Amino acid sequence: MGETKLLVKDVQLSFKGLKTLNSVSLEVKPKTLHAIIGPNGAGKSSLLNCISSFYKPQRGEIWYNNQNLLEVPPHQIVRLGISRTFQNIELFGKMTVFDNLMLGRHKFMQTGVMMSGVYWGQAKRQEKHHQEKLKDIISMLNMENVINQTVGNLPYGLQKRVELGRALAAEPSLLLLDEPVAGMSGKEKEDIVNYILKVKEQLGLTIVLIEHDMKIVMEISDFITVLSFGEKIAEGIPVEIQNDSKVIEAYLGTPNIDRLA
Repeated sequence: MGETKLLVKDVQLSFKGLKTLNSVSLEVKPKTLHAIIGPNGAGKSSLLNCISSFYKPQRGEIWYNNQNLLEVPPHQIVRLGISRTFQNIELFGKMTVFDNLMLGRHKFMQTGVMMSGVYWGQAKRQEKHHQEKLKDIISMLNMENVINQTVGNLPYGLQKRVELGRALAAEPSLLLLDEPVAGMSGKEKEDIVNYILKVKEQLGLTIVLIEHDMKIVMEISDFITVLSFGEKIAEGIPVEIQNDSKVIEAYLGTPNIDRLA
């Protein structure tokens, strides 16, 4: 793979004969923010689910750091250094922010249920270790004031931030973000984008982003892949995508628009 962090090659995914992805290929370079965009139903989340091993494509290859992800069960993906957030918030609403973040540390846990229940010796030392590890994430995402609050009582934008924090708690090198600013106000969008750029820079992460807000995509992406009806129709740097007639037609229904965003 050389310098490639993630390689998707000729992936085809069908459900009951309906092609969701048709021979999709892309390469994600290390420490870049690679956006995957396209109209609704283009296959973006399905592709992310294939990378996460939630879906198994009928054809193709997906490699990450020379590891064939199609041979890895979903619950082992995080152990390879891959974390993700979801299009719909997937948090435990009746638990505190801190407890939700601790769940992101599960791959590092070494004590069993009985030892953890006793909460003594190794179990106690291990929990304190993980609590220390979370301090940097809590500080980085400015969540000190809400850390003991119940997640379900928080505003939507803060819940999205907690989900990002939980993904970071697993110490990934590849972060998959599925519509991280969907449903947010303008200020909430600005905040979460700043946090995404902050963790990318400070933690040296490779990020794959799905997002419909084209202004944000064009401002923060290093490289963009465009899907339409399950097929890749374009890829390149933002300025190339903005002026690609196929992309403009897929979004706006006409090739006569000067710019996408």
